[in-house]
Amino acid sequence: MRPTQAARILLLFLVVATTGFRFNNGLIYDDVHVIEISGVIHQHHRALEVFGQPTMFISSRPIENPSVDTYRPIPVLSFFVNSMMSGQKLWSYHLTNLLLHVVCVQLLYALLLRWLGGKKIKAATIGAAFFAVHPWLAEAHVWINGRSDPFALAFGLGAALVLLHRAPSPKRLLLAGLLFLCGLLSKETLLMTLPAFLFLDRKGTLSWKERLLRVVPLGIAAIVYLALRVRVLHGMKTHQDNRTLTDAMLRGPALVFDALVNLVVPTLPFLRSLRDDFNALPRPLLYASFGALAIAAFLVFRYRTRWPRGPFASLFFVGSLAPVAGITVVLWPGYGRYLYLPAAALALALADLAAFALPRVKRPKLVLAAIGAYLVVMSALLVSFTFDMARDETLYLAATERRPNQAYSWGSLGLSYAYAEQDDLAIGALKKAIAIEPNQQRFGSQLAAVLARQQRCEEARSIANDGIARFHGPNSLATYHLALAACADSAASAAQELRACLVLRPKREDCKELLTHLLTTHPEAARARAALRRLMADSPSKAFDDAWRPLAEEKDR
Repeated sequence: MRPTQAARILLLFLVVATTGFRFNNGLIYDDVHVIEISGVIHQHHRALEVFGQPTMFISSRPIENPSVDTYRPIPVLSFFVNSMMSGQKLWSYHLTNLLLHVVCVQLLYALLLRWLGGKKIKAATIGAAFFAVHPWLAEAHVWINGRSDPFALAFGLGAALVLLHRAPSPKRLLLAGLLFLCGLLSKETLLMTLPAFLFLDRKGTLSWKERLLRVVPLGIAAIVYLALRVRVLHGMKTHQDNRTLTDAMLRGPALVFDALVNLVVPTLPFLRSLRDDFNALPRPLLYASFGALAIAAFLVFRYRTRWPRGPFASLFFVGSLAPVAGITVVLWPGYGRYLYLPAAALALALADLAAFALPRVKRPKLVLAAIGAYLVVMSALLVSFTFDMARDETLYLAATERRPNQAYSWGSLGLSYAYAEQDDLAIGALKKAIAIEPNQQRFGSQLAAVLARQQRCEEARSIANDGIARFHGPNSLATYHLALAACADSAASAAQELRACLVLRPKREDCKELLTHLLTTHPEAARARAALRRLMADSPSKAFDDAWRPLAEEKDR
């Protein structure tokens, strides 16, 4: 067996051995909204709609902030394929993610061999193995709905392999452009890596004309993607407002060093909220990060003749992290999946370092043993985190253990308990989240709903009335009104609250069901209909009135 074949088999074994038991895992975080609740991916005739719809059209979860949205048709299309294969059974979904990670590892290994030279098999294997077993990356390839990043990286690596040729033909250039476009249609993060491809020159001998020629098809792919994105999303939809954009740019350099530390130092991953962590960083540290990043950039380009592969790895690392800076200013859980592309760039740099250092050290076997021990530790952490992602409870409990003062961990745990109707546990976790972050309206609205379900109406009313007075998010306000309806002391009051719920969220099924029951089979249905007619006359709402007038005007039995 050739050494390269043995290395490929070893890399495959590492992926399967550390995460192959993922098939025992269930749905976590928003998987349930895509695979079970929404039902869109099981309507197979709608599969081609993915190219003309925002990503969230397959989810039952409404978008809280319409100023931020995503367009990722290829990963969305893969969910339709999985549904065709196994319906709601999870084996095909997990198999897709496993194969995606295997493909990324093998493509990275192929790129490393061509990058370093065909004889640097040990160095290439070390770099690919680092990527294969990195624990933080499990969020991208073990979590079913994290697959956008592996798709983007697979196509990005494919484009790099096609271009990493002495004199790429027009066919190769066209293929590279198509692959890069597919990567962009998988996740927008790949867009900011475009400058790195100017330095896809392992020996540093290409002229700028040759470099630009190779990047032209990628630039055309970027223009096509941006045009599609603007058309589908009715704008770029990349940030909430100028203030959040400015804050994100300020935090960007610190994020680069945060990612570098977490990728190099073995740590046990968890569902991290970057906003919570970065809110605690002092401004002087953010400014210092700017200076440190500028010095690092100067050194990379100053010594690019000695390290010709450095600029590509560095720009790919920083570029793929740049869009993630926006996550540091909004409540958007997760961290590991955003490291998937940067980790591949770091693997390039580490393999380059290994190729340089291994022939020069006095005891190479000892060094290889240390690297092996490092990879074993990383593998053990990966196995642990894969177990953590078995279900919502284990995922969120792990997060509360590692960040006990992170509101999102407790809030998500409470929401998962509420969904499972474990109300006492839900109330405790949600109260903990609100104590840490009183202004998080989503957790407050769910707490009011659970308390109402438990008929702890005095507490529910207090929280709901306070939330309605303080907050403005339509989905949370609708939930507050639903809680008040459940605790209403009369049919008229319940009808008023349910109407408010459905004016805010016309598609809220729980509000629809309760209002239908109130207007038809409830003992006080006649009074509820009378109250609703008065409300419709006093405060018209066309969408609500058109939908509910037949029931409201039904004759009393």
